[in-house]
Amino acid sequence: MRYNVFISNESLSITCDDKLIMSEITLKCSFSRMSDVIFVPSEIERDGNKISVTFKRKYRSTYGELKYGIVEFEEVGTSLKVSLNALAGRYYFLAHGGANICFTMPEGTTGALALDSMVPCWMNVSFPKKMGDMQESVDSLAFKANGLDVHVLPLCNDKTASRVSKDGLKISPRNNGAPEINSTVMCITAATDPYEAVHGSFVNMKDCGAITVPLAAERKYPVALEGLGWCTWEAFHHGLTTDKILAKMDEFAAMGHVPSWVLLDDGWANYNEGRLVTLTEDTEKFPTGLIGLTTILKEKYGVKAVGVWCGMGGHWKGIDPDGEVMAQLGDCFFQSLSGIKPGPTEEQAFKFWDTWFTYLKAQGIDFVKVDVQGAQSGFYDIYYSGAAGTRAIHSALDRAAEKHFDGALINCMGAVMESALCRPSSFVNRTSYDFYPNRKFDLAFHTIQSVYTSTVHNEIHCCDFDMFFSKHDWGEASGAMAIMSGGPVYLSDNLGASDPEIISKLCLDGGDLVRYDVAAKPTVDCYYTDCSKAETALKLFSLAKENIGFMALGVTKDKTVRGTFRLSDLPSGVVKAEKYLLHDFVSGKYTLVDERSALSFSLGYEDCVIYTLYPVSEDGSVSVGDPAYYCEGSMPAVKTAHYSEFID
Repeated sequence: MRYNVFISNESLSITCDDKLIMSEITLKCSFSRMSDVIFVPSEIERDGNKISVTFKRKYRSTYGELKYGIVEFEEVGTSLKVSLNALAGRYYFLAHGGANICFTMPEGTTGALALDSMVPCWMNVSFPKKMGDMQESVDSLAFKANGLDVHVLPLCNDKTASRVSKDGLKISPRNNGAPEINSTVMCITAATDPYEAVHGSFVNMKDCGAITVPLAAERKYPVALEGLGWCTWEAFHHGLTTDKILAKMDEFAAMGHVPSWVLLDDGWANYNEGRLVTLTEDTEKFPTGLIGLTTILKEKYGVKAVGVWCGMGGHWKGIDPDGEVMAQLGDCFFQSLSGIKPGPTEEQAFKFWDTWFTYLKAQGIDFVKVDVQGAQSGFYDIYYSGAAGTRAIHSALDRAAEKHFDGALINCMGAVMESALCRPSSFVNRTSYDFYPNRKFDLAFHTIQSVYTSTVHNEIHCCDFDMFFSKHDWGEASGAMAIMSGGPVYLSDNLGASDPEIISKLCLDGGDLVRYDVAAKPTVDCYYTDCSKAETALKLFSLAKENIGFMALGVTKDKTVRGTFRLSDLPSGVVKAEKYLLHDFVSGKYTLVDERSALSFSLGYEDCVIYTLYPVSEDGSVSVGDPAYYCEGSMPAVKTAHYSEFID
C-alpha cells in the first residue's frame, strides 16, 4: 500500500510513500445532551488494502454515550477512502456536525487552498496557513506537505453530508440527528501535482461508487448554449421589455454580430414580492407574449435559442400562496421555513418543473437558467437524511430539463459541492458570484473565485464564468477569460454599450465561436498563492486538444506586478511537446519556447497577456489557428508550416 495509518500520541497519522500527509487524527462527537466528547484511537486492524481503527473515549465515562466508533481507511486507486461507523448509546448524534474526524495539516505544509461554502450558494476562496485559519464549511481542501500535493474531498450521500472545518471533517446526519452513522465521508489523495491529486479524488471515488453522478467526461454540453450569447440582466435588470430587447438586436445586427442565443433573465415572469404568481410571462412587458418575442428573435434576427430565468423555489421566495400556480399545482409544494417551495419529494418537484417547462417550450423557449439553488437544500433536511433532499430536487430539475430542453440548463447559485455531487445529468454550472462591472476591483475578485473554484468543479461540470461586457476597460481580459472558461460565453451589453472590435475577436459571423475544452485554472506555481496579496500576476491555463491557452492578469489593487511564463508552470501531463510556438495575442508576435524559456511581463491592475501555444513536431512543422480570435487555439488550423515561417 502507498498509504499507511499509525497511532502516535493518542492520535492517528497518515503517510503516503512514507511521507507524512495528515496528523493528529481523533474522533469528536456531539450528542443530543452532550457535546465535544473526544475519542482516541485504541486499536488498528489491517486486511489487505483496508485499515480499520477503533476509537475509545479519551476520559472515562459511565454514561455509555458511544458504544463504538470505527474509522475505516480503504485504498482505492491512488486515493484513500475514509468511512465512519459509529453507534451512539443513550443519545443521538446532532443533526449538524454530530461527528468530527479531527485532523491537522502536518508540519512541513507549505501552502493550502480551501474552497468554502459559508455562503450557501457560492464557494469562497482562501489560502489558510493552518487549520485554525479555516472557515467552518470547506468543500475542498488542497495543501502541499512534505513534497506531495494532498487533496481532501468531503463526500455526501443519502446518509450524511460532510465538510472540512477548523477541527477537521464535520459530518452531519441531518434529519434531526441519528442514533448511528455508517457512511463514506471523505477522500484523501496524494500526488506529485495538485491537479493529479484532485482528479484522482473524483475518478477513484466514482469508480468505487462513493460519487454516484457522472463526471465531466460523461456529460454533454447543451447545443442551445453554443455560440455567443447575450443576457438581459446587467443591460436592463427587472426592466426588460420586448421593445428594449429588439432594439438591442438591431444594434447587434448593424455591427454584423447577432448573438447565437439570448437569455431573458429575472424580471420576465409574473411575481409578487419575490413569489411566483403564474407560470406565464408579464404581458405588460411582453404584449405579444413570449411566443411573439421568440418568433421575432429567431425568424428576423436568426437567434438560434432563447432561454429564461427561473428560481429553484419558483422565484426568490418561492410560490405565492394566493397565486394561480398554487391553485393549479398545490399538491406539488410544501411549506418551508422561508415560504412555499416545490417538493419535498422528487415526484412532486418534477411535476412542477414538468408543467412549467411544458408551457415554456410551447412559447419557443429552448433552455433555462435556474437560480437560488444552494439556498434551497436546507429546507429539505426535515424530510431527508444526509444529502438526499438535495439529490431529490436536483434529480427532478434535471429530469424536466432533459425532457423539454435536451438538458440545456444553466445551474446558478449552486456552486457548493453538495449540489455538484447530486446533479444526475446537467452539465453547466456557474462557479462565481455575479460579475459587477461598476465595482473598481471586481475583476480580481471574480477571476480568482472563478478559476480556483474550477479546480474542483470542472471534474464534474462545465464551468460558467458569468456574463461580461464588451465596452469596458476589462473587455479584453473578460472576453479572453470567457473563451478560456470552456463554458458559455455571453455578454450583457446595454443599449449603445457594445464594442464591435471586442465582439469581433470573440466570434465568427453568425455568432459562432469555439470554446476551449476545459475551464481556465491557475498554473501550478499560483495554485496555493493569493496573487492579489502576494503582488504577483495571476497566471492561468486552459486546453484545446493539444494546444494550450495561457493568460496572466494583474489582480493587485493600484499596483504594477511582474510575472514570468515557463512551461514548467503547467501541470504534469499538459506539456506534451519539447517545443511550442507561442503567439502573443496582444502584440501579435510569435516566439519559439522550450523548457528553458522564460517570458517576463509587467501588468497593472486589469492588464493582461494572452498566449496561445501550439506544439511543434519533430520536423519543425506546426499548425496554428486564426490569430484574430481569442479562441484561435481551439479553432481548426488555418495554416500549417515550419515554425520559422511565423517568426519575424
